[in-house]
Amino acid sequence: MTNIISTYKEHKDFFKNLCVIALWYPIGFVAIYVHVSYLNQHVFPFIGPLTVAELSFVDKIPYLARTALDYFIILPFITWALLHFMSHWSMRIIIFSAALFILWINFNNMISFATTGHFISVSLLIDAFYWGKEHPEIIEEYADRTALMAFLAFVVVLSICYFIQHVNCPKKRSNISQCFKFPALILILISFIGFVISKEMINARHASFESFLGKQLSSFVDYEYTENVGGNLPDNTLELTKFFKLKTKSIMPQNPKNQNPKNLPLGFQTAQEKDSNIIFIIMETGPKKAHMDEKFPELFKNFNALKQQSFYSSQHLSSYLYTSDAMFSIFGSLYTDIRTRKDFLEHRENKETISGLGLFDHLNNAAYDTGVYSPALPIVNDDRIMFQMLGVKKQYYAENNPEKIAKIQGDLEFYLKPLTDHTSYNQKTYGKLKLQVPADIVTLNEMLGDIEENVKKGQKFASVFLPQVGHGPWPDVASAGRGDDIGNAKLLMSLQDHWIGLIIDKLKKLEVFENTIIVITSDHGSRTITEFSSMNPNAINEDSYSVPLLIYAPHSLKRGIKLAHQTSHIDIMPTVLSLLDLDPVKSCMLGANIWRSDLKSRRLYMLGRRYTGIDGYSEDGYFYSYHSALKFAFKSDSLNFGARDFIPKGTPEYAKIQKNINFQHGVQQKLLQNLMTQDCSF
Repeated sequence: MTNIISTYKEHKDFFKNLCVIALWYPIGFVAIYVHVSYLNQHVFPFIGPLTVAELSFVDKIPYLARTALDYFIILPFITWALLHFMSHWSMRIIIFSAALFILWINFNNMISFATTGHFISVSLLIDAFYWGKEHPEIIEEYADRTALMAFLAFVVVLSICYFIQHVNCPKKRSNISQCFKFPALILILISFIGFVISKEMINARHASFESFLGKQLSSFVDYEYTENVGGNLPDNTLELTKFFKLKTKSIMPQNPKNQNPKNLPLGFQTAQEKDSNIIFIIMETGPKKAHMDEKFPELFKNFNALKQQSFYSSQHLSSYLYTSDAMFSIFGSLYTDIRTRKDFLEHRENKETISGLGLFDHLNNAAYDTGVYSPALPIVNDDRIMFQMLGVKKQYYAENNPEKIAKIQGDLEFYLKPLTDHTSYNQKTYGKLKLQVPADIVTLNEMLGDIEENVKKGQKFASVFLPQVGHGPWPDVASAGRGDDIGNAKLLMSLQDHWIGLIIDKLKKLEVFENTIIVITSDHGSRTITEFSSMNPNAINEDSYSVPLLIYAPHSLKRGIKLAHQTSHIDIMPTVLSLLDLDPVKSCMLGANIWRSDLKSRRLYMLGRRYTGIDGYSEDGYFYSYHSALKFAFKSDSLNFGARDFIPKGTPEYAKIQKNINFQHGVQQKLLQNLMTQDCSF
């Protein structure tokens, strides 16, 4: 033993290097094997007949070079440096902190059941934690239990080793305590390959050309959209807005034909809803496929009744796959994503209402009482600040009134009767509904109570109802355990249709139904393979972005008008303002009135890069998808992409798709940066 210790001291650097080689190089080969397997199983079969076996050695290098660089050069060098400085107390603290950070990244990857098949973004991780906290009975649908236990065991072992190596031992045992440094280091290194612990995670993950570590870390920086996106953009906010609209064909060059005010749908009269009340009903996770199904009219009888005097669309697109960002688009008529929106909200100099930015600011100026009603407190994102800056006067969250929720739970069978009339479900499903439905009912009752008070006072109102019962993954209400995703979503949306009926009945009782605009849509569709198992994780898709839209305008329409062109969440605010004859002459809204027939060729964006890794857009009758991590591009005449739609790198079409995606992000970043110090009224 003495000879071994003596030899180690004499050749310490050699043993350190040997440790590096013994640990990292086998891990590197395993990582390359895993990536090749991913490519072979999940990537090339999707984009065509090409497989890894058909590639030459030179062709394979770009796919695996990053992995080899990380595991064979970068990580061995970092490990050697850490070993060299391990004896310093400050370096031990740094190493331990780095280990926890690496563990967090690793656990990020282990939450696999709800992933779209690739890297889980920070936003999806936070969302999973939040939903798991609120709904612990379905945490298994978001987290892999095996991976979770492995992670917790890892933390315990690492903590024990770290503690032991700092225990003051007798001098004769100092060499033994010194040896605990190596187990601690080995555990740190193992954390890099923790993704192989979970079989479920490996089955759920799809391919990535970039390395595990490299791609994880790249999520914390804007590594792509900062290139050449802001240099040629106007600095003035109004000019920037006009420039974006012109480039995306939301406004046309001056042309008498395009500016013809008579170019309106037959039977529609503008500005006829002046002084009308407004109710927004925004359903959570509601794909169009599960809602606008004419085969089952009895499930959506209230929605269908409103269609008789409404604009409605079967081609309406969500702007983003995250609720807060979708709300920002609906009530601010701007594109945004999680990071730029959060930066904007955090760094805006004045947290009060931003003049001209939100729909509610315009309504406040027109003497409306504005309110948002939600069952859940905004724990993950401080939506209270967002709604405040958009101009909302009152924000109500049912979770602040647990006694009211408990009262509804005691009579839940009555409130679930509209659902049980169409289906039966097991006890586990009932438990899930027992948590969410009462909070939604309490929220609805609060909104209807405030509406009644406003009507009695002769006060115009604008209210937003945000039910959460439809939040994916959907409980199994349709198939008693057989996993019918769309069927489950459809029945939960039909329950919300019943609530729409309650709202209509209340408005009729108060004699204001014919003087109220009603807007119905969903924030977004399904986002994960848990919510919709047949979802394609490599491209944008119909089930994620195509959601219902209805705008009931009884004074403007004598019959329902089904829009023949695509619309977006950014169009809702300008449309409502125009119906109310409050349309500002100049503003930073990016949307357009939905009845305009010259919008058929414009470019509409569907964003999700910081949630799923994928952005897309539609233009001139085609859909385009761009995967920022895999560098995949697609073009199709529908929102369902296949192998034939793949656009190879290096082609002009690929460059155009990349350019158009970059353009949107550049405008988005610059516009919100301007609004950190400016208002949005001109």
